[in-house]
Amino acid sequence: MFLRSPINSEILVNLQTITTFPGDWRPRFAEAYRLQNSAWLKSIETGKPVGASAWDGYAATLVAEAGVESLLKGGPVKLTQATKPKLY
Repeated sequence: MFLRSPINSEILVNLQTITTFPGDWRPRFAEAYRLQNSAWLKSIETGKPVGASAWDGYAATLVAEAGVESLLKGGPVKLTQATKPKLY
């Protein structure tokens, strides 16, 4: 399965369809990164943080590591999360 980029046009030659793809992932996600960067800059201007925190990264890593462990063991594993600091 592939995450296919949106196709704006196709070329038909000798009853064959030719579809071109960008060389990498940047064109597909350019708008999302632009919006993310804009929100980050606005958060600096307003002093109101937006987006993911280090705690979010910790939680995502915890889940990813549990997923790998589950694959290796062939079954479910229990997640043990640290107490969330008041900073967050």
